[in-house]
Amino acid sequence: MNKIDTIQMILETAPLDQITPHTLYEVIMEVIESEEKANEIGLKEIRRITKQLDWSNDFIDYVEDQMPNIYNEACAWADKMEIQ
Repeated sequence: MNKIDTIQMILETAPLDQITPHTLYEVIMEVIESEEKANEIGLKEIRRITKQLDWSNDFIDYVEDQMPNIYNEACAWADKMEIQ
């Protein structure tokens, strides 16, 4: 749902005699702030996942370098698990 749809939905449920320019401003600001908070949470989650992926890549690179047989077996096993 985009901002306009969200604002429209909120205003459609409000009594007409309570919709003033100030109320409209408050609704718009609330939608914008909610979206900003959601974006901030999304960015934190992306950073967290990126750190996990970086760690996993470092781990995999080490295993591949130090134990190539285990690395190859693990790759085959992971491919098999994805097919199931």
